[in-house]
Order: sequence, then C-alpha cells, then structure tokens
Amino acid sequence: MTYVLISVGTSLLGNLKRNGTVTFEAAAEYFLSDPKGASAEANTLERMIASRNLHNDTFVFLHSATEDGEWCSQALKAHYTKVGFKCREIEIEGLDYNAKGNSDQGLRNLIRIVFDEVNKANKTNESVLFCATGGFKIEIAYLNMIGMLLGIPVFYVHEFYKELMELPVLPVHWDMGFVEQHLSFFQWIDAEPRSCKEANSRLQAAPELEQFTVLDTSDGCRYLSASGEMLLQAYRNGAGNRPSLWPHVSDKMPAEKNQISGEAHHRPKGVEALIDYLCRLDFTSSVRYIPPPRPGHTAISDANPEDGTIKISFSDSGKDMGLLVGTTVTTGTEMDLVIAYLKRQKWFKSS
Repeated sequence: MTYVLISVGTSLLGNLKRNGTVTFEAAAEYFLSDPKGASAEANTLERMIASRNLHNDTFVFLHSATEDGEWCSQALKAHYTKVGFKCREIEIEGLDYNAKGNSDQGLRNLIRIVFDEVNKANKTNESVLFCATGGFKIEIAYLNMIGMLLGIPVFYVHEFYKELMELPVLPVHWDMGFVEQHLSFFQWIDAEPRSCKEANSRLQAAPELEQFTVLDTSDGCRYLSASGEMLLQAYRNGAGNRPSLWPHVSDKMPAEKNQISGEAHHRPKGVEALIDYLCRLDFTSSVRYIPPPRPGHTAISDANPEDGTIKISFSDSGKDMGLLVGTTVTTGTEMDLVIAYLKRQKWFKSS
C-alpha cells in the first residue's frame, strides 16, 4: 500500500469563485466532472493515481491553520474518500498567513508532523510519496528538502505544465556528523522552552549553533529554527545512514527506454504503471519483455551486476509478464543499492 502526504493550498476556492459558486456541492461536481482542472492538488493526484496505479491507498491532507485551507482540505477529503481512498486531514497549527519564514512555529510543526506520518507509514510497511503542488511556497520547499533527506519521491504539476513532474530520490549521503557532534544541545533545546539567557549561555561555547535556533519574542524563549528542527528529525530518522555510491545517470529519455511496445498484448493489469516507473528511473537504460522468470509472482527474480540487468516478474489476475531491466550499474555495490531501493517500492515490498 502507498501513503501519500499532500500539501493543500486554496486553488480550489479560486477556481470555484471564478465559476461563480462556492459550495461543497459545487466542489463535488467540479471534482467529478474535471478533477485535473478543479485544483492544483487534484491535478497532481489524478496523474499520480494513473502513473503509480494507486487504489485503496491512504491520502493525508496537510492544510494550513486558515479557514480557506481547511475548507479546501475538507472538499478534497470528501471527494477522494468517495472514490475509494482512505483519507485523513491534519491541520498544521501556526501555519497561516502570518508565517515568518524559517523561524516560524508553523513550519516546525509541519516538519514534526511530516516525520511522524512517515514513521507511521514505515511501521506498517507502506511506501511513502509526497504530493507538493499546493500550499505556501515555503511549505513546499521544506517538503522537497524532507523528501531529499529521507529518500522520498516528491511529485508536482506546475500550473503551466501538463505532465507529472517527479523530483527523483537523490543518491547522496547526508553528513549528520554536525548533529551528532552537538546532539546534546539539539536534544536539550528541543526538550522544552529554554530562556534566552540559558540558551545564550550554551551558545557561547558553540556559536555555530545559533543559526539553527530562533528567539521567540512572544515568550522570550529560544527554540530550534525550522532548519534545526529538520536536521534533528532527520538524524533521529537515520537519514545520515544513506549510502553515497550510485550508478551514473542514463542519457536516454524515458520514452527511449521502453522497448516492449507491440509485444505481450495480453498484459496483466497494472504492469503499464510499473513499466512507466522503471523507465523514469535515472539509472535505467532499457526495459524489455522476457518470459516471466517466476510465474504467479511479482518479484525481483535476478540481478546481474556484470551486465547491469535485473529480471522482474509481474503477475496479476492470472496473467504474467517478465521484464528485463537494463541499468547503468557497473559494480556489485551499485546493484545492491539499486535492489534495496526497488524493494522499498510498493510492487516489491513483500518480495
């Protein structure tokens, strides 16, 4: 199953106002008649549903602490619940039109909530995706950064683009040595509100930490800034353990990689979404049809680092198909990383 976290903006309200009727009934009709045109979030979600073959999955709508944000979130939840998804809403307390940027409490709340939701999904072995089209720009920026830190794909559709855009998982190693070196301070200031006096006393010994804290003038206490909060949460989540080695990027476009057009006409349902996904991976060089290595199973059947190929079986409703995926892999270490990454995707989580 897949767990999709969705940042919610107010484009639905703007579109309804242009059409002259702002009611939940009008919103429901809009979603049914033109879901891609109804709102920025729905435009992206509809394309994600098609490309990732989503159904009966979980949608979590993250909305601001504003009446407009809550209204749009409720309308989105009502529609996607009606069409078969498990939906929840979460209000990001403090995230409103008075947001102050990196130092704002609303952003810190957003970061904590996102990490908490990701951890919930991981405990139930669900894949996680971010839909980051709607919402405040700074909110979307932090979702992108969290996706990079945790290796979670981020999707969006720009208002002038017609295609789904995926920010791929970057094969980088995040150096958490700085957080580890100053972990006692990060944990101390995160535990409870600290007076400016006592915080400044500790910062004198490590002035480089001041950039990750912020003074709240309303209570005179110093807290972690949004960036400090994100670093601490990422450290707790183990983001610093991600490997740094990765195959080089293929120079082929996704359409060039698909070499099975016209073959295997009686394909199992859902295999097109898998093929599309594989072709969009930066390390994939080709996807070809082969006889299914393990009929009756959906699994990664074999991986050969010597020629960089991966054999995949796909099965659904009694129909089977085999795929031979060519990659830019050149070493066993690279292949191990690729296989570990693929096994986190919904098709192969149980294999």
